[in-house]
Amino acid sequence: MLMTFGILALVVVLLLLGGAMLVGARHAREEAGPESQPTDFVAPTTSGGFEWRATGESTSEFKARVDRENVERSDKDAKS
Repeated sequence: MLMTFGILALVVVLLLLGGAMLVGARHAREEAGPESQPTDFVAPTTSGGFEWRATGESTSEFKARVDRENVERSDKDAKS
């Protein structure tokens, strides 16, 4: 009888531990935010090269800079 209670207690502890691990994993996934994409760090330009993101530059700043430089290059090429 005592052995049965011991096994039951062990099963309950293992189930609780598994549940806590699942909750922790879900919480970590939700806090991590969106995964980064390759275009967050390098982007093709209209001149055929690539632009790399600067160290202190955010993803949105990088994409805005690449878009702005592409427009400037295409305007300069159109004037030539």
